[in-house]
Parts: sequence; structure tokens; C-alpha cells
Amino acid sequence: MTSQRTHRRPQRGRQPGGEADRLRRRGIAGESGDTLIEVMISALIVAGVVMGTFYGLDSTNRVTAFERTRAEADTLAQAAEDQLRSEPISRVAELEREAHTEAIVENHTRFTLRTTAQYRSATSGSASCSGGAASADYIETATAVSSPALNSSHPVIETAIISPPPETALLVRVLDSAEPLGGIGVTATGPAPSTASHHSSTSASAGCATFPLAPGEYTANAYRAGYVTPNGYENSAEDPTYKSSSTKYLVAEATATDTVELAPAGQLEAKFTSGGAAAEGDTFVASNAAMEGPRSFGTLGAYHAAISTPNSIFPFPASKKYGIYAGTCSYDAPEAVGSAKAVEAQVSPGGSSSVEVPLPPLRVEVFSGTGKSSKGSAVSGAVVRLADTRCSTVRELHTNSEGRLPLAGVPFGTYELCVTGGSSGPAAGRKYTTPVFQNNTATGPSELTAITNDAGQLEGGYAVVYLGSGAPGSPGTLAKGSTCP
Repeated sequence: MTSQRTHRRPQRGRQPGGEADRLRRRGIAGESGDTLIEVMISALIVAGVVMGTFYGLDSTNRVTAFERTRAEADTLAQAAEDQLRSEPISRVAELEREAHTEAIVENHTRFTLRTTAQYRSATSGSASCSGGAASADYIETATAVSSPALNSSHPVIETAIISPPPETALLVRVLDSAEPLGGIGVTATGPAPSTASHHSSTSASAGCATFPLAPGEYTANAYRAGYVTPNGYENSAEDPTYKSSSTKYLVAEATATDTVELAPAGQLEAKFTSGGAAAEGDTFVASNAAMEGPRSFGTLGAYHAAISTPNSIFPFPASKKYGIYAGTCSYDAPEAVGSAKAVEAQVSPGGSSSVEVPLPPLRVEVFSGTGKSSKGSAVSGAVVRLADTRCSTVRELHTNSEGRLPLAGVPFGTYELCVTGGSSGPAAGRKYTTPVFQNNTATGPSELTAITNDAGQLEGGYAVVYLGSGAPGSPGTLAKGSTCP
């Protein structure tokens, strides 16, 4: 009998309770991941809170340091203002023209102090130089304190009021084209009769220089190299316009004001012409309605193709151009003898201007004969005295070998002409004086025939003087006041 055995293979992978264990282990791993994320989030929150706290503390510290710096700046400004109250008025007044700047280090912080002062009017509170009725009734001081620690914040400013001295004040205003002019030297001399006591200052940016002075009479003067008054003076006290107003009598507890105008000086050049061609002249005039009177340049009898002024020409605006003409006074202006208007010129501040100035021709010939039918010979070296009767000048000329005047022209004006034949030669001792005539057109005298003594005879545009018909050498035969010697 055959026996059979049955063998059972063991089952793998499925142990009692295995699936439950796997599920339990997965749950534990998930819970561990969630916990880690929560810890990281918590850490970030804590870090944010800590950083915020530190930032808040830092901002508070910075605000506290800024306020502390401003407080220190305010203390410094107040101390500077307190110090000014103990200073003499003259020292405080200097701050109007030049601020005082000082650097100070406090608690390792650098501060810059800038102190200024300004006279003010009690009626308006405005700066003493403002408006037409300028006055210096009290002084306002200001100290501005700045520091790099204040960053871009405005500086700390403290101001104070200082009462005027129980004396008086002289306020000098300096203008350029009605605008304030700073940096101008100003002096006050006095009180009279003393001329040795000088009080000096410099005009501030507002154009004022203010002097605290004892009552009395003072003379003010404004000056600066390269600057002139409208009349061309470097010192205002020398200018006729300001000469009387520059002397002030100061009474107690009052303000006296003096106003002057200065501007950078320029230069003028006059180039002479006659009949459209270059010529030579000896003098010319620059005239302006804003001036005290016309100014003459050059030297009588010294002839040049061009004449330049010194650097003393005031730069009037285009609306007030100079009138330029040859001669020495206003009666030599073309308009004074009914001719065309004088040439005009404008000079810029510190600049120069060049103009052509006409000389009307004066054509005269001198012969030794008695008339056109008996001319005689041309008189060389005859003395011709040309009297400008309204400007009270005399030009003395000598005829050339053709008996003619050596100049192409002479200024517009009213003249009397005297011809003398000299001490030898065919016309020796003979003299002739013309009637008064005007050199009044661009082509010469309209009364050219009045110059000749041959019934108005002209030759080639020349008025001929015949000395053979002139008066003998006896002075008694000449008219009173004649230009003949």
C-alpha cells in the first residue's frame, strides 16, 4: 500500500496584523512632516517680531538723536543771540554788510553758525533800505545753525531785536540802475568841523551802509574802483549832483538818508570825419539829459584822427543814449545851429563804444591882393584865429603854401574869424576880421560868403580873404572884442 503525504507551502507577505502596522507607520510619518512645517513657520514669525522690535528701537533711537541734535543747535543759536546783546552797536552793525560764520563741535557733532543783522524801519518792519522812506530804527539779528546730523532739515534759526543807540544813524543807499548795489565802499566824515575822523563801511547786498553816529554834520561818500556816478565821478562826494546832498546834519534818535548811484564805468571813442572822409579833430562832447551837463574830452589845438575817453563813462540804458558831437560845449551841438541831430551812442557797463563824429568843412583861402581882379599871391603862414563865440574858445591855425587852412573841418558852432598877414611878406601887418557866422551844415557854413571881403566872391567853394583890403596894423581900426591880437 502506497502512502501519500500532502505538504503545504507557507504563505508569504501576509502576516497577521501587517497591513495595520503599515498604515500606522505612515500616519506617524505624516504627523512628523506637519510638525516640522509648523516649527519653521513659528520660527519665521518669531524672527519677524524680533526684527520689527529691533527696527522700532533703532527708529526711536534715531528720532531721539535727531531731536537731541536740534535741541543742541537751538541752544547754540540762543547763546549766539545772547552774546550779540552785549556787543557794541558798531560791532552788531557790521553784520549787516558781512555775516559772521563760525564752526563749533558739541558732543562729537559739528555745527555751523551764521549770524547776520539788518537795520529795520519801525513803521513797516521792512529792511531799512526798502522803499522810498528808508530809516534805521532798530536792528534785527538772526543766527542760523546747521549740521550734517540734521540731514536736509532746515537750519535752526533764532532772531532777536536790538534797540537803536540813544544817538542817531546815517544810512547810505547805493544803487545801480535802481537796483541795490553791494560791495561799495562808504565813508562818513565828521562831525564837522573835523575832517580827520572817518567812519568806513561797505554796502550790504541790500545796497545799504548804516553808521551809528553821534549827532552832528557828516559828509558821506560812496566809491569803488572801476565804478562811476552818472556824471563820471569815482567818488560820489565830488559829483555836483550829490555834493550838496552828501552833507547831512544828524539829530538825536533819527535817521538821515543819502542815496547815490554807481555803475561799472565804460569808454567812448570818437573818430572824426569831414565830407565823408577821415579827418582830424581836437575835442568832442558827450551829452546826456540825465547828466548835470555835457562832458568835453580832448585838448584844444591837439589834433588826432580819433580821441578816446578815460574809463569814466556811465552806462546809461538804451532809452538814454549819449549825444556825441565835436567841440567843447553844448553850443557846438548840431541842433544848436539848426542842423541835424547829433550822432548817438550807448555804452554798456564796463564796455566801450566807437562812433564817427562829423566836422563840417570850413574852406578859406588867404591872398595878399585887394580882390578877385587883383588877387596877389597866396599867403603862407598867415595866422587864422577862429573864435567859437558861444563856447569861449579860440583855435589858432596857420595857412599852408596854398594860403588855405590845414584842417578839413571844424565843429558846428558860431564863429568869428580873424586873419593876420604876419610880420613880413606881401601881407605883413594887414588884418581882417569877419562878421560872426555859423558853421551849421554838413557841407560847411551857410553864410560862407560872409567870410570873404570881396562882395561875396567865392572861388572853387572857398571864401577868399584879401588882406590887401584888410585893416592896417593899428589896433584902433579893429572892432572892440575882436579876436585879432
